[in-house]
Amino acid sequence: MADLLDRQETEQLSVVPGISHRVTTRPAGVAAVLTPWNFPVSIPARKIAPALAAGCPVLFKPSELTPLSSMVLAAVVERHVPAGVLSTVLGTPADVVDPWLADRSVGVVSFTGSTRVGRLVAAATAPRFLRTVMELGGCAPFLVLPDADPQAAAQTLLVAKYRNNGQSCIAANQVLVARQVATEFTEAFIAATEKMVVGVPTDPATDLGPLAPASDPARMASLVEEAVSKGARLVTSGAVPEKGHFAPATVLLDAPVDSRVMTDEIFGPIAPIHVYDDLDDALALHHATGYGLAGYVCGEDLDRAHAVADRLCAGIVGINTGTPNTPWIPFGGVQESGLGYEGGRPGLEAFQTFLSVGSKAQVG
Repeated sequence: MADLLDRQETEQLSVVPGISHRVTTRPAGVAAVLTPWNFPVSIPARKIAPALAAGCPVLFKPSELTPLSSMVLAAVVERHVPAGVLSTVLGTPADVVDPWLADRSVGVVSFTGSTRVGRLVAAATAPRFLRTVMELGGCAPFLVLPDADPQAAAQTLLVAKYRNNGQSCIAANQVLVARQVATEFTEAFIAATEKMVVGVPTDPATDLGPLAPASDPARMASLVEEAVSKGARLVTSGAVPEKGHFAPATVLLDAPVDSRVMTDEIFGPIAPIHVYDDLDDALALHHATGYGLAGYVCGEDLDRAHAVADRLCAGIVGINTGTPNTPWIPFGGVQESGLGYEGGRPGLEAFQTFLSVGSKAQVG
């Protein structure tokens, strides 16, 4: 963000005869940063950094589920900024966030969380037309094209699905596989999933750790039960430790298109696989969710893969990669996945306002 700020210069324009125009940026005001539990260091960092770079003091509320990691980040930042520039407050949203949103010194709110809570934040900010950046839920499609290398695509899905235990807003959700490669892809992915070890994160052998909310294993079981009751085939669901909030890496074949694992955000280690014959039909399943955060495309013909990526309703797409995001590029959702951007120049400008001044010399 510091590099972007260095490259952001005052614009001088001479486009109207006799009048010069100057365009400068200013801080948007105090920034309220509201972050979730699943990435308690990286997500706050990606919000706090551009806010500070833009000149905005920051009010930071980390998740109640993972406050300690966020407090370590805050302590690091506080060592390098004047006192009061970053204020970290723990508590319930009603006690902390509601007073912030009512305070006229707050000029921008950056929130990451579920679409449900995002609607509540949007409603609270609407009376003041408060600027908001909202990175919300997703239901990312993972499209395997007919020309894809099945083995490579399976390895890509392992990352896109199971990274951070599947508890990532850009995790692959709908796995849509062309029939021409479905058998080899599915066999490869199931075999890799069955090798995954669920255990404590401190064990080097662990691939998947515990889920953060205590209620999430039961939620995963409910999603699987509903899909199976509608006709999905449960082909793998491994063992988990007896103690702790664990859920197994689970693969569902022939996932019904109306099951929640295909229509809603899973946010956990469940991979529903649906075989398609027509790409348009597969894309229709994706568009029907109403979400538009991330997507994935696997294929050897990169021109075709890019053409498919352009048809996705998404703010970010990975082609043959399960990790498409980086702070250097804009990241944000459309439709029910939010508005505004983090990362890149738009991520800096989210915390800035623009002042345009037109001037004309006086003629005596």
